[in-house]
Amino acid sequence: MIHTFTALNLQHLLSKIVGNPKQFTLQHRLFNAFTFIGFVLVLGTLIFNSLSGLYYSALISLVAAVLLGAAYYQSTIKNRYLETFVIMAVCLNLLLAINYFYNAGVAGPTLFLLLGIYLATMMISPKHQYIFWTILHNTLIILLLIIEFNFPDSIKSTYTSRSIYFLDNLITYLVVSLLVAAGVITFVFHYTVERKTVEKQSKLLGLLNDEKIRLISILSHDLRSPISGIQSYLDRLFYESLTTEEKEIIEQHLLDLTNRTQQLLNSVLHWSKDYYHVDQMQLSTVDLTKSLRHSSELYTHLAQHKRIKLVLNSSSPLHIISNEAITQLIIRNLIDNAIKFTKEGGEIHLKTRKEGKTALISVADSGSGESQSVAEKISKSFENSADTYRINSGLGLMMCKQYTEALGGSIHCNTNALGGTTFVVRLPLS
Repeated sequence: MIHTFTALNLQHLLSKIVGNPKQFTLQHRLFNAFTFIGFVLVLGTLIFNSLSGLYYSALISLVAAVLLGAAYYQSTIKNRYLETFVIMAVCLNLLLAINYFYNAGVAGPTLFLLLGIYLATMMISPKHQYIFWTILHNTLIILLLIIEFNFPDSIKSTYTSRSIYFLDNLITYLVVSLLVAAGVITFVFHYTVERKTVEKQSKLLGLLNDEKIRLISILSHDLRSPISGIQSYLDRLFYESLTTEEKEIIEQHLLDLTNRTQQLLNSVLHWSKDYYHVDQMQLSTVDLTKSLRHSSELYTHLAQHKRIKLVLNSSSPLHIISNEAITQLIIRNLIDNAIKFTKEGGEIHLKTRKEGKTALISVADSGSGESQSVAEKISKSFENSADTYRINSGLGLMMCKQYTEALGGSIHCNTNALGGTTFVVRLPLS
């Protein structure tokens, strides 16, 4: 726990110093890190040069500190990264070129600093600038060495003692190595974070693709039955000689099938729109008994057509915290599923009741006459969320399960020896 807490604090601190990954690119954050760390290290060299009597170097360190501080401010606060980076890199190279002549030339530590600036520049700069900075760095080094070789008197040594000379070289080398190490560590850290982010996004895209395939599979399966029914009725109307009464019956069947297919498509649109935003549903107090009664009335005609008796065993109001449209959608899908798998002459019992701090809705059908083993297989598939879509009425039941859980409830499926199925939905009371 302590390790996790420390890691989170470190990540938060780095985000404060180098910038939020959501706002700044990796190179931008590296530039922020280099300017911040460089500012701190140059302040240290400023103090050392001042105490050692290296006043020219101290003055250049002061200018470099001001330059780095201004660059950090422009990059992090003003968000001016590219132009600030170019100006700062050129100015630092010019400052170090001047420092070369006042700090013992090739025998001094300036070449270490120039190499450090070059490495930092290559890590930060865009790819199309690599050639420019490489040419600039090498040209500058060659010019400085040529000038020193041909005009040795142009090089001044301001060291007051041999120990100061060695100490200055040592400190400069350590500063450059720390700066490069900090840049590499920052790069690796942010690269790792971004790689994990990409992997997470890739995994999410894979899940989204799986859900898309699942939805297409469910939709094609659930649409096959009503479309086949519509085609069958149309074939009869077109090819058979029917009485007026028979035509009216078939037309009524066609109307029922069309209405159910339209409801299925509406449910698909509703579900696909809200699938990844169920946590944003608006909740309010809903009368569960009233919602059950209204939803059951929509299926009265369809149930009568199959000679199925809808029995409503609820009368007193039962208030829950829910979304009314989603609650009715859940109930409608359960009733539709029950009618679909109840044989003619069967019964469907609809009931609401209170149990502790939850309200229960139960939709129990008398079954399709299948064996208990088949009904149990359906129940087992429903309980396993990964296999929910394999149920014959997959889309509707999958929607019920998802929305019920999003509302803070649960849904379970039970079977009896006669093949009947009971779906029980639990939702929190208001």
